[in-house]
Amino acid sequence: MQQIIIGSKNQIVIPQEVRRQIAGLKPGRTVSIYLLNADTVVIKASEASWLKRSYGRMSVAWKNTRPTTQLEKMRNEWNDK
Repeated sequence: MQQIIIGSKNQIVIPQEVRRQIAGLKPGRTVSIYLLNADTVVIKASEASWLKRSYGRMSVAWKNTRPTTQLEKMRNEWNDK
């Protein structure tokens, strides 16, 4: 267990050893803090939002396709019915 000092503005620095062990913990990342009891606090790395996790995943599926062409094709199919 490592000890840290709370700064004059009530800020803490997460030790480098701990940061290395938490995957994806980078500056700007959101963390949650929970009070377990009167003298125990838990800091948990929050999961990235669904939007951030899924960003860019469909780029491979749509790589050689123009979305506007596909939409026009679908509209034509609907109009033919």
